[in-house]
Amino acid sequence: MSSLEKYGPFALVTGASSGLGQEYARQLAASGLNLVLLARRNDVLEDLATKLTTKHNVVVQVLAADLTEPSGLHAVRNLNQDVGLLVHAAGLEVNGAFIKSDADAQRRMLQLNVTSTFDLVHHFLPKMVDRGCGGVVLFSSLSGHMPNPYFANYAGSKAYVLNFGASLRAELAGSGVDMHVVSPGPTDTPMAEGTGVDWSKVPSQVMTPEAVVRESIANLGGKFLTAPGYGNKMAVWISKHTPSEWIGRMNARVMQKALPRDKL
Repeated sequence: MSSLEKYGPFALVTGASSGLGQEYARQLAASGLNLVLLARRNDVLEDLATKLTTKHNVVVQVLAADLTEPSGLHAVRNLNQDVGLLVHAAGLEVNGAFIKSDADAQRRMLQLNVTSTFDLVHHFLPKMVDRGCGGVVLFSSLSGHMPNPYFANYAGSKAYVLNFGASLRAELAGSGVDMHVVSPGPTDTPMAEGTGVDWSKVPSQVMTPEAVVRESIANLGGKFLTAPGYGNKMAVWISKHTPSEWIGRMNARVMQKALPRDKL
């Protein structure tokens, strides 16, 4: 039995159609876990499910749902599988000068990054505690550890995830349920490609989804936080030992160079 099979029989992975969610699904399937894959694009989910079932001989169910809408959360609540591991990898990023930003886009980001995080954990966690075994993996960001001008609302949403997870980690001590938070830096995903950021002007190493997920899974059940990669670990350490105002000014200068002029 693999170390992850204790989280069975099913793992629910949100954001499974691309990026970190899709990679998490691949690596969990390789470990022998059955999956429920959730994202908006049913065709992509069905294709992934077929490939994972064929390659790893696991049961894979797909759930096409939009977690920014009440109907999406309702669909999750109607799942009848016994979910022992929740991997909430779905997320949105909106950037640019806050006063120029679209309010509806910002609210939608909060709905996915914050509200759906609360709703999913509140739904699945009591069942895991009653069983005495389970796991929750939440995705924060380096932006959740520090001020990030031009990503102000995104940084705030990821700070919620980080502190929410850390607080529950303490509450769950001795329950048999593992709480794990991943704080990636720049990662080669479709979401990163769509930000408009020139990552060559950002002093951070862009990591692959494979490397991020591999380190996270290795830490699951042990460490609370995965900040994948040496540079990201250093950034987290620096954020703990540097006044927030200083970091904010420094990151503002970086983003002013990396974002297109129409976003400043």
